Amino acid sequence: MRDNTEEIVNHGECTAVMQKTYMMDTLQACTMYRFQVQVVTRDYLQRGWDTVNAQAPTRAPGMPRNVRILSQGSDTVTWEAPTDLPCEPEGYDVTHKLLYKDMCEIPSDATKENRIVDVDSHLMRKTIQGLISYSQYQVCVLGTNAAGDGEPTCVNFTTGHEAPSKPPKKVKCSDQSYGSLTFTWNKPRCGDRNGPISHYEYILNASVSNVSILGSVNASENGGDITFTNLIPVTMYYFRVRANNDNLSGNYGPAVEAHTSLPIYRPPKKVVVTSWNETAAVIEWLAPDSSVFNTIGYTIACWQSGLQENTSIFVSYDEEVCASTCLMEAAITGLKPATNHSIQVTAVYKYGEEKSHVLQFQTPEEVRESSSRKAVMLPVLVCMFLLIFVLLLVIASLLYSRKTNRPLFNPERLSFSVQGILNALRRTGTALNKSVPMSSSRNRDHTEQELNGGGLEMEITCRVSETNNHEYNHEMESNMSSEIYENMTAQDTKHGAIPVGQLLGYMARRNAEGSNSLDDDFKSLPSQKLHPQYIALKAENKEKNRFINILPYDNSRVNLTVVHGDPHSDYINASFIDGYRTPKKYIAAQGPNKASVDDFWRMMWQYDCRKIVMLTNLRESNKKKCEQYWPTESVAYGGIWVSMTNEKKSDHYTVRYLNLVCNNTGRDVVQYHYTTWPDMGVPEYPSHLMNFIKITREPLKSPKGPTVVHCSAGVGRTGTFLTLDAMLDQIETEQAVHIHAFIVQMRQKRPNMVQTKKQYRFIYEALLQELTCGDTSIPRNAFGETCQSLLSKSNGVTGIQRQFELLEALTILPQDEETAAARSEDNASKNRFPDKAPVSRTRPFLMTEVEGGNDYINASFLPGYVTRNQFVGTQTPLPNTVVDFWRLVVDYKVETIVMLHGNTKDKKYSQYWPTEGSQRYGPFKIDVKKEEYKRPIMHRTLEVTKTDSKKAFPKTVKHLQLASCPPPLDVPPTLTDVIDLYRALLTALGSTEWKEGDSPLLVHCRDGEGMTGAFCAFLAVMDQLNAKQTIDVFHACKKLRTTRPGAVASLAQYQFIYEAVKSHLISSTIYENVTKKI
Repeated sequence: MRDNTEEIVNHGECTAVMQKTYMMDTLQACTMYRFQVQVVTRDYLQRGWDTVNAQAPTRAPGMPRNVRILSQGSDTVTWEAPTDLPCEPEGYDVTHKLLYKDMCEIPSDATKENRIVDVDSHLMRKTIQGLISYSQYQVCVLGTNAAGDGEPTCVNFTTGHEAPSKPPKKVKCSDQSYGSLTFTWNKPRCGDRNGPISHYEYILNASVSNVSILGSVNASENGGDITFTNLIPVTMYYFRVRANNDNLSGNYGPAVEAHTSLPIYRPPKKVVVTSWNETAAVIEWLAPDSSVFNTIGYTIACWQSGLQENTSIFVSYDEEVCASTCLMEAAITGLKPATNHSIQVTAVYKYGEEKSHVLQFQTPEEVRESSSRKAVMLPVLVCMFLLIFVLLLVIASLLYSRKTNRPLFNPERLSFSVQGILNALRRTGTALNKSVPMSSSRNRDHTEQELNGGGLEMEITCRVSETNNHEYNHEMESNMSSEIYENMTAQDTKHGAIPVGQLLGYMARRNAEGSNSLDDDFKSLPSQKLHPQYIALKAENKEKNRFINILPYDNSRVNLTVVHGDPHSDYINASFIDGYRTPKKYIAAQGPNKASVDDFWRMMWQYDCRKIVMLTNLRESNKKKCEQYWPTESVAYGGIWVSMTNEKKSDHYTVRYLNLVCNNTGRDVVQYHYTTWPDMGVPEYPSHLMNFIKITREPLKSPKGPTVVHCSAGVGRTGTFLTLDAMLDQIETEQAVHIHAFIVQMRQKRPNMVQTKKQYRFIYEALLQELTCGDTSIPRNAFGETCQSLLSKSNGVTGIQRQFELLEALTILPQDEETAAARSEDNASKNRFPDKAPVSRTRPFLMTEVEGGNDYINASFLPGYVTRNQFVGTQTPLPNTVVDFWRLVVDYKVETIVMLHGNTKDKKYSQYWPTEGSQRYGPFKIDVKKEEYKRPIMHRTLEVTKTDSKKAFPKTVKHLQLASCPPPLDVPPTLTDVIDLYRALLTALGSTEWKEGDSPLLVHCRDGEGMTGAFCAFLAVMDQLNAKQTIDVFHACKKLRTTRPGAVASLAQYQFIYEAVKSHLISSTIYENVTKKI
């Protein structure tokens, strides 16, 4: 209030009035005036002046000036006082209202004002709380005093950016094709964006691989999309995406599942009948375009024209030899003379098929014997005599083999070609027509039955087609037949039996050659169709097959007794498999489907089978793998009553005791059901499966027929189980194993036995672990005694040393191409030790861009007990990799760092945090908020801030340093140091349990392998102990070496894990006992 004192009446002039009141309306508000009154009588006698001070009435203050937001993106408003004096504000009120939410939506309550009152008039600023990020507001400032509110001054402003609070919405796979997937998504919901979405980051994982595809894509107006190509066909992929406001990253959304789809299949090309006689024909065709999808074989169907019945046969070929430029040929015999025939060739792919047009031709009449015919009969008779003689030799050898019970691992196999017979006919002058009167029509449906005119036989070959005249190359075909036979026999003799004592060295040598070494052995297994499959391909039997390409051979299939007069009721998708020196020891079967459940139990009864080994679950990956063919109580299956009398469950398998009754006769059957074996994969713990196999080998009271073994298809897991079981038999007898030869023998009986390279390798590893150290899983209550036993020497070697030697033998050393990125010219200087480099498939790729940088850091994702990427192991930063170290921390949202050595004056070990205060490392500012030494651990709380962000939020990172351990040491100086570090880590994490989605724990030592691997293995074992009350140090280390082959580099580190676990258990027991006493 201004103190303007003015004299009465016109600023000093006197005014005479007659009344006792006087009104003045020209005074200035908020001004103090002095009024003087003098009484004047009629005689003009004047008395003294009476004085009074009075203030003019107050009015509302004027409009504040220069109302503005403190800075771009700020939520603080400032202003200056009004200039229209003299009424000053006694305070200020600030109002704000939302005009445009997230810059994308006008709110329904846009007229609603929020008012902040009684702002101190001296501050002239106010920070507004609770504003929505990246939204437009109107803020108004008005002065207030006793007279009320003044006129406001208003400005509009936009709030700052933050990381998106929610992931993109409507993420979906919009297009699925062969080898590619397209994903689309919309922006996060309005209100969750918190800024202008600049780009999206994504992660794509395949269900069959640990490799992650990381990347980013610029944001479009409505969202984003990305197309991935060159993916694995018919494979489940998991896609996640997150939104980014410049450098502010939101969270990844839930994974969206998508399958790469089937290709557009192509039929065989240029199918022609090139030659034929009264009972035989030769057809040729070109393979479909290999650029679409490689075929696995062909089905050739032939039938008498006009009849609704045909015979078809599936024939496979080597797709690595027969490319799209290869000419395929098939010889067909058993045709009926003087008859119109129809032929159709179907290209069979892994997941589908495509048929050619139907070709028609007529066989000529059978020529009666003449003098010219007689002239050529002698060679034909010679050929027939030779065939009969060879067949008699085969039958004799089989009878001898059964009588002597000799092993059939390396049998002399007979290979003959129907085309070879035709060649003989050609050479003797038998006519084969060259011109082919044929017509083409679209495919008709036909049933698949035997032709009345005789048995139809076919065989397929392929040759490179250099011309288009389709001439039949007799010499090439003959050479090819002999080559196939020679290669097959060579494969059997190439891989000799391995003595048990040499298996460890054998695996060490093979793994030192790289992962392709055993893979090449697997590829050498016979993969083509070896025998006819007429019965399985019959139309009446199709519904009894779970998969169109997994069918039993006619000569080894399980024949059932015909029932109800149905001639096709003899079929079940099952094959006899020879064991070690035991013919037909096993029946390998597919998992029963609805059409074959009754047949399964008929087979069990007919062949008096008393054991069932089931290696699949009923459903896996949301797909039905097997029908439940056993009852919970009692059910009749095709006249056979099956009752379950008992059931015992364990962690990895279930044993069910069943009773079968048929025709008033009862039998007991035991089903052994292994429940933790993934389809097309291998069990995580070999010892669990080996223990299961030992249980299935226990003799029953009344052993009778073959053991029935099945998974889903009856080839992959089933073949693996049978090989392991047979090898245990061979070990007992010969102290040797012949894995390759046994699988060759199985594949003679049923195709695709042992289906994948992983399963093939698993057989070697499971047997080697069983022979070397057995089950390495130890119950908690037996760990102390077992550990002491392992530390004791036997024949000069401790049990722990044998385990470590096994670990070394099973470790696949990376090939040069796997570490090429780490050893490149740009990255070589970022490795402390040239021989300790990460493999590209498991290293984290850096995403934060820095000048002169790339995506490389010497680090690896390491698996824990709970999650696949539970840890990140890396080397202690070099001077030139400190910025990369912090990029790793920020890019993968690391919240805790464990440093496994103390400080050193060696300049090669860079300190990557400031001694005090803050320090910049590239685009990152690191602040030390707290530092406390609790022997032997140095506890630090660090704050990491990206300085190049428009609105950077500091991230808290906890740092635990094992200060008592100098860098050169392979193991910490004392066990208690590691136990103290473990407990400090649990405190820092705030939990004893890891969960899927938790940020990875970053652990580093001087090389990122030795001590880092040992500590991570110790943590994994502790998680296993907490979850299952068991400890498996060997398996924890073996898992680590799948991603970082150098992890746990020495025997000392391996033994230290055992000793650290033992020390933890002892200290925990002491603590529990003390607590109980208290």
